[in-house]
This record gives sequence, C-alpha cells and structure tokens, in this order.
Amino acid sequence: MEFKALAPSDVAPQLSKHLGSEEHVLWQGAPSANTFFGPKVLAIGGGFLAAGLLLATGFLDGLSPMIATTTGAPKLAPALACAFVGAVVLGKGWKNKGANWVYAITDQRLMSVLNGRLIRSVPPEKIEPNVVRTTGSIVYWMQVSTNRRSSMSNKGWGPEGRYVGFHGLQDPQAVRELILSWRKGFSQRANEAAANFVAVARLDQQAGVTRVRHPETGLHLDVPKGWKAAVSQRIDGPLSLFGITILKRFIREGNPRPYGDSAPWNVLSVRGAPDAGLEMHISDAPLSLTLDGVLNDRWSDTLGLKTLQSTPDLHIGPFTGFSVVRDMPKGGHFAGFGQVDAPIIVRQIWLTDGARKVEFLGIARTDQPDVQHAVDAMVSSLSGGQ
Repeated sequence: MEFKALAPSDVAPQLSKHLGSEEHVLWQGAPSANTFFGPKVLAIGGGFLAAGLLLATGFLDGLSPMIATTTGAPKLAPALACAFVGAVVLGKGWKNKGANWVYAITDQRLMSVLNGRLIRSVPPEKIEPNVVRTTGSIVYWMQVSTNRRSSMSNKGWGPEGRYVGFHGLQDPQAVRELILSWRKGFSQRANEAAANFVAVARLDQQAGVTRVRHPETGLHLDVPKGWKAAVSQRIDGPLSLFGITILKRFIREGNPRPYGDSAPWNVLSVRGAPDAGLEMHISDAPLSLTLDGVLNDRWSDTLGLKTLQSTPDLHIGPFTGFSVVRDMPKGGHFAGFGQVDAPIIVRQIWLTDGARKVEFLGIARTDQPDVQHAVDAMVSSLSGGQ
C-alpha cells in the first residue's frame, strides 16, 4: 500500500507540536464524538449523582430501616460519596471524549494525542502483527489487564482503557490493514537503504553511510544512512542484596536514547525495520564463550533456531573471534527485536582484541539478501580503538 504524506497545513495543530523535524504524517484520524463519553458513562455517572441526591433528600429512606433512622452527618457522608463518584466519572468522560483525541500514523510511529498531550508513541518494532486486532469500533495492538494471573500486559493502562489502540473508528478493519501495511513498508525501505550502503561500502565512499563512534574506546562502525541508531548503558554483573550475592550474573538493560549525546554507552542498536538491524555490545570482560558452547546451547532449540553456518576463526581488524549464522521461523521472538513476521537470518559474532570484548547480533529477512549483506558490511567496518 502506497502512503502519501499529508500537507503540513492538513495536520491537526495538537498533533503538529509532537512531530519531529523530519517526521511526516501519513494518516490522521479521530474517534467518533461519543467515544469515551457515551450512554454507558452517562448512565454510570448520572446514576451515582442521582443516588447521592436521593440519599441527601431522604427519598431512599424507605429502602432500609438503617437509612430511615440515619440523620445528619452520617447520612450526608454516603450521599456526598455517591455524588463525588458520579462527578469523577462524568468529568473523566468529558475530558476524554472523542472530540479531544487525534490519531496518526507517521513515517516513524503510531501516535495518540489527547487534549494536546501525547498519550501513545509506538515505533513499528513495538507492533506485533498477530496482536493487531479489532473489536467493535476499535483497532488495538495491546490489551491491558489488571489481573496478575493474566498473560496480558498491565503496564500500559491509559485513558483509552483496556484496549490500547485507536477507538471510535468507522472502519477499524481498514485501519488495521493500514497499520500492518505501514509496518511492512519499513522492511522494504530498509532493504533499499541496505543495498545502497553495500554498494557505496564496496566503493569506499561515504555517501549513504553514517559513522558511529564509541567515545570511550574510539571504536567506530559504519551503518546505513537513514537507519535509526540508539544507544544505552548495559550493566552486566552480580545481583546482591544486603551484601549477599543472589545471582552471579544479572543483566540490567538501560533506557535507549538516540545516538549523539555525551553520556556513556556500551550498547548500540541500529534499526532499519522491525526485522532488519544490528546490535553491538562493548565490554571490558574477557571472551569466555566458545564456538562449541554456542553451538550446543539450549536456547537456540527453544527459539527454533537452526544453524546454517559457523566461522571458527574470524578476523576483523585487530579483533579475532568466531561467528554463527542461524535462521528463525516466522512469528518467533528475539530479545531486543520483538516478534518477526517473516523468516529471518540471525548473525551472531563474538570478538576480542585481548583488552575488550565486542558482541554483535544482526537480523535480516531471508528474502532480503541486501540487508544480510549490509549486516555483514557493518560488522566488517569495525575499526579504530585505543
């Protein structure tokens, strides 16, 4: 499906202020007027207000001897409580009514804005295709539950309620197909950027290439121009409580942020699409893994990975190590990349120069050899260092 960017003048003002300088709106929508403030909210809120009024005026005294004999402040308390609950329900419904929302699909993410406030900002890698569904007038990509025994997330609760997505749509199924097509489009654009990157890398040119440098070690890596680069600080060490070591190894992932600031980082994530990217981890720890240990680990069987190729003696600049190439079937999940909606090739590389360790994890669709070549080219570009 072809997308065409909306003219800036056609973009809702409450949405425009949240857009990046190079971000374009591809689709814009809003819920129907009575969404979040319809008959159900009016009935519940109005019911509580009416109950409070009836309690205060004595119209409910005949329902219970206790109510009939209660006077003064004891009777006023439940009346005020009912009125308060009713006011809260109606006030929240009025604040969240459909007219106050704007939805958008941009060339970078899905967005929901309420009363000028950004409620949802969801990149394509956070959208799992088999979870994007419709119910009534809603298309949603996450279902929230407060039941601790439920497998559904309870961390995304917001003003839209249980279903995180776009509400009050006239044709939710059409919007669902739009979201799925939008997500697939990132893979095609990533493939085009990868092909250009590989071509210029062979000619030793810088057009179409972005150089990423690790300030602490001086290591640098070339990545396709247009792919998003994010960095974070990963802490890998023992977990202790009151001086007692509970786990010998516990990995704490830092919050990702765009590449380019001065804060320290040891993890680089480069993404062209949900199923196209590379992750690099730099550490001072020795390389303790072996090729045999990797080939015989249990987690690869759990993830449905099949080994296609292994290189026991790999040399990249001053680094030596080994690599493994595997495939993963459609629908699998991979740490850091989420669900993949097509079969992918997974590249894993472990390198050391004696002073530090560098680990790579790259993924590419099996039907996109240009992205596979780009992953290899990025790893091969590793150089520099102190």
